[in-house]
Amino acid sequence: MRIRYALGLMLLLLGGGGCGEKLAVNAACAEDDECDSGVCHRQLCVAAEPAQLALPCGGPGECASFACAEGLCVAGDQQEQQACRHHEECEGGHCGGDGLCDVWGDGGTIKVAGVQYGHGSADKVGSCADDNCAVTQLVTEAAAQGAKIIVTSEYALDQTKAEPSPEVGDLPATDDTWDDGSLQRTYSRLADELNVVLIIDLITQTGTGEEAKLYNTQVAFDHRGQVVARHYKFHLFGGEKAQYTPGDSFEHNFFDTPAGKMGLLICADIQCVVNGVGADCSAVEWQKLKEFTANKPDAVFFSAYWTVGEPSGAHEVWWPTNVQRKYAEQAKAWVIAANTTVGAGRGGGIFEPDGTVVEQTTSDVPSVIYGELPKK
Repeated sequence: MRIRYALGLMLLLLGGGGCGEKLAVNAACAEDDECDSGVCHRQLCVAAEPAQLALPCGGPGECASFACAEGLCVAGDQQEQQACRHHEECEGGHCGGDGLCDVWGDGGTIKVAGVQYGHGSADKVGSCADDNCAVTQLVTEAAAQGAKIIVTSEYALDQTKAEPSPEVGDLPATDDTWDDGSLQRTYSRLADELNVVLIIDLITQTGTGEEAKLYNTQVAFDHRGQVVARHYKFHLFGGEKAQYTPGDSFEHNFFDTPAGKMGLLICADIQCVVNGVGADCSAVEWQKLKEFTANKPDAVFFSAYWTVGEPSGAHEVWWPTNVQRKYAEQAKAWVIAANTTVGAGRGGGIFEPDGTVVEQTTSDVPSVIYGELPKK
């Protein structure tokens, strides 16, 4: 009798009752048919018609987000590939048709964007007075248009000192290695806020004192603001050769998405495709590009400050969009290029693996171009 009484009391405390009674919302469960609502999710009985964000709640099972704090439904925090029933439950804002959080969405493509912007062009972007405001506004515009991966141009951002070079897995948004004024903290937080993969270019440093090395660096932040890839420019151009160290490894250059393997390259890194080894391309630089390409990226996100003369005669082969397209053809990969908008002979584009132009521009007005990468 005492055992039966204790068991009955336990069921009541869990929100149910004995004698075949169904469990109430917020009670622990293992199967749908245990719950009065007919839905057991993440081991709790949940409401069949849950409350939306900011509405009153008495427990997570009452909220579409499966999160209740201080008596109100709040945004959920389920991560990529974790169980969900509603979009509000996922930190990335999307619950896939397979019942798992999916930041990339249900469609057959992933929208990508290249931010075309030249340093010192802030007066052409809204009411911005500095480059970082302008780039942020253009990135935000791209995210509002549905872009999930966004790349910015080389030397676009205002930077007063080199920042510590990140490792894959770092979270500059909260890590004390980067202060509140740093570019990496700023854009790590922006990627998290906008729920996008964001690729920026900046100068980073490893070591200190006589051991210090500076790199022209691309950093890719995922939708949580975490570093998922990092690239050191290996084909330095002009004055860069006296200031920076060329990259010599591709260990951290790639990240995976439902559209396949994504890679990172900066400006002159693709210069060797024009004429091969010669005055503009050393054997070492050509070998590095071939080594990168041998990793078979499905798409390459390209940050550039590439300007030449008018697209005719001797300059035609060096016109930036021509070189971007040629690399797409040689690598058999998508190229999403973000180039400067200042100087003569500028231009950025998005190209399919066979060189087909998706969108390109040579305008001196900052803008965003878009494409759709097919999922695998």
